[in-house]
Amino acid sequence: MVDERTRAFGYAACAWAAVFAAISFYWGLGGTFALDTLGLDLERRAREGEAVSLGIGPGVLKLALAALALALAHPPRSPSRRVVSWVALAAGVGMSLYGLLMTGEKLLMKVGPIDVPASLGSERVGWYLFLWDPFWLLGGVLFIAAALAARAGSPTPSAAR
Repeated sequence: MVDERTRAFGYAACAWAAVFAAISFYWGLGGTFALDTLGLDLERRAREGEAVSLGIGPGVLKLALAALALALAHPPRSPSRRVVSWVALAAGVGMSLYGLLMTGEKLLMKVGPIDVPASLGSERVGWYLFLWDPFWLLGGVLFIAAALAARAGSPTPSAAR
């Protein structure tokens, strides 16, 4: 039986990934709203027709994350349950580290010690500092919470016998 906390964190992580996937698919299918929040190079490439490769591929990967989160909320009744929680934990740690490191990097760009790459554009740093990089951190925290809740609620191999 999955407890409510595990389900809540699993659903929250799934919603985060689904929203992120929807944004990617929107851009991948040619949508232009909020493209100006991305780095200059990414925006240019999207507007020049590379939107499919820049949006659809990442969208599919984010949908896979949504499926992983859903598997935490509704875990399989098998030994793969532990594998699901370990994979989700690893994904959460990776996303959290990415979000933290990239937020730190953009903060250093904003205050001056690090030069802003031309491909990003100094006017876009704030979008990454306050939106995109913390959004990755949020997803990472949700996946970690869901994975830890699932592990806490799952029976140990000896208890399952």
